[in-house]
Amino acid sequence: MTTDVSLEGWGSNLMIESGYQAQGFWDLDMMGKSSNHREITAVYLSLISFLPNIKGKSVQVLIDNVFTAAYINFQGGQSLKLSEVATKIWSLTLRHNITIKAKHLAGTVFTLAPEYHENVPKSII
Repeated sequence: MTTDVSLEGWGSNLMIESGYQAQGFWDLDMMGKSSNHREITAVYLSLISFLPNIKGKSVQVLIDNVFTAAYINFQGGQSLKLSEVATKIWSLTLRHNITIKAKHLAGTVFTLAPEYHENVPKSII
């Protein structure tokens, strides 16, 4: 699974079978959060979106954010806000028998997150 964020939203690819995509737009509160917070939240929202396809499976998250990878792999860290989201991720994976591992891909730029376009209606996540 790959995830990506922008200031406006998030996007994700699940690379099994023919592939699945999920995306959404941030609300104003989330737009004001740090990029690390948006990145780890995108992983959580992606897992929820792909839940029917990943129950009971191993999922590797390929991500371009080293902090998000560390918070997922170590089940938290120094930031309380990021640790809260990491805990939600681990609770979700434990409830649904999902094994998760995050891998940082240095220098990789994913282009999955939606960008704002004036004529495109936004669905707020």
